[in-house]
Amino acid sequence: MKTKLTLSIDPEVVARAKDEAQRRGTSVSDMVETYLAVVSKPDEPQKAIEISPLLKSFSGVIKLKDGEEFDYDKVRYEYLKEKYLRD
Repeated sequence: MKTKLTLSIDPEVVARAKDEAQRRGTSVSDMVETYLAVVSKPDEPQKAIEISPLLKSFSGVIKLKDGEEFDYDKVRYEYLKEKYLRD
């Protein structure tokens, strides 16, 4: 059973969302539901995994600037923003 949700959204955003939903062959409701499911998904506990020699060989391939740390949440946010909030 689905629950209704009332949102206040800029009319221009609604128009673009409807166009995008039509282009994708889905509904705005389904797009919003998918987005909310992704961003609200609880983190799963990390499982101990064995790293293969091939994967180990990739270690250190990406170099960050001195003092820079990889911000997974920022990268994830930017990816989802690009995917769902295109202008």
